[in-house]
Amino acid sequence: MRIFIFTYDRPDIITTSEYFKDFEHIVLCHDNYNRDRYLEHGRIHGDLIATQEPKGLANNRNYALKMMEPDEWALFFVDDLVDIFKYQGIDENKTGKIQESEGNINKLFKTTIQAEEFIERSKYHIERCKEEEVHLGGFACYENPYFLSKRYKTFALADGRCWVMHKHELTFDTNTQLADDLSFTLKNLKHYGKVLLDQWLIPKCKRYSRGAYGTKDQRMEQRIRECEYLVETYPDLAFFYDKPGWPEHSHIRIRYKKPIEVDKDQVSMF
Repeated sequence: MRIFIFTYDRPDIITTSEYFKDFEHIVLCHDNYNRDRYLEHGRIHGDLIATQEPKGLANNRNYALKMMEPDEWALFFVDDLVDIFKYQGIDENKTGKIQESEGNINKLFKTTIQAEEFIERSKYHIERCKEEEVHLGGFACYENPYFLSKRYKTFALADGRCWVMHKHELTFDTNTQLADDLSFTLKNLKHYGKVLLDQWLIPKCKRYSRGAYGTKDQRMEQRIRECEYLVETYPDLAFFYDKPGWPEHSHIRIRYKKPIEVDKDQVSMF
């Protein structure tokens, strides 16, 4: 299974390549100037490729898809990984739901795992995706264990911090470079009806650190533009919601459409 790490303008603070330093992986940046800066700082432990694509996650995600063989599965990762946590009963619990008798759920997700274990668990997740005929697999969207009592979700945001990715017929919409994960989730929901999240694995990342598209405020204008585009493009699947303290049209929820009962936390947002 190949591992792709996507990075932009973080040569001195990229962390994910360090996590996978003992395993072959590919780091994609955008141009020769940034490639030289990454090499200068010495934080890259895999193969570094300057794609010559314009700035934007969706552009380099598509570049990675072009590198993949038909029907290949790969691991896609952002560049600012802090650590990966697992539910301590992930192997023993066969019910798919954390029971109240296990105690305070916040204490059940304190175990960190190293790259070798995460790679093996990702391969297991790929097999589950194949069984479910799903082409996009993700992990926990939230770091708050309160939302993670159920192991699997099939109709929710596959957060772009980390994916298991199947090269099938879909590509990334280059109109959404910030909200590429929400955009690609919506595209998969529209075409295949579901994705598959394993919520008992939490990739914790820094988020909004300097570099890339910058801070939350620096991203806001583009974020709103992309949210408006997605609501227009997927009116049956996406709608705006008002989040306190955030500008209008800066957040989207996925509209649940399937004719079965759904829990309140089954709907995820960007």
